[in-house]
Amino acid sequence: QDSAPATGPAAPELTLAQCITRALQKNFDLEISRYGPAIAQDGITVAKGGYEAQLSVTGSTGENNSPGLVSKTSDLRVGVTQRLYSGTTLSASSRLNRSSSDPALSTLNPAYDADLTLSVRQSLLRGYGTEVNRAIIERAEIGLLRSKLDYQTTALIVIQDTESAYYNLAFA
Repeated sequence: QDSAPATGPAAPELTLAQCITRALQKNFDLEISRYGPAIAQDGITVAKGGYEAQLSVTGSTGENNSPGLVSKTSDLRVGVTQRLYSGTTLSASSRLNRSSSDPALSTLNPAYDADLTLSVRQSLLRGYGTEVNRAIIERAEIGLLRSKLDYQTTALIVIQDTESAYYNLAFA
């Protein structure tokens, strides 16, 4: 009595393309290196942050109560500063001061005082020149390129290892 060996249901065949797709989806090193380009892009944003305009607003108020005299002052200052790639810093600010007293001691009550300040600063030694100031940004851009290449390298290694394992199994 010959009995044929019991065979279970046939295992589904996997093509090389299916193996590569699964390997790319489930590889932990590749999953980690997917974050590299996004982190490097953030580095570029941070490097460029030093060249964004900065707005500043400050204000104060005060009151002095003396017997028979009350004086009030208010001060507001608004400014903007911009650093350029050449190392130059441009600034503009304005101040408004208001003072009043009761009883009025002068014909101008309340009195206003305002000013406008413009400034240009250029370093002559440290931080002078476009090349020096753009170096950090260019280094961050190189980091982004390197991160993308590292990701591609990791993906190619996963594909190569998967192909090698597939053919070793197929021809075993």
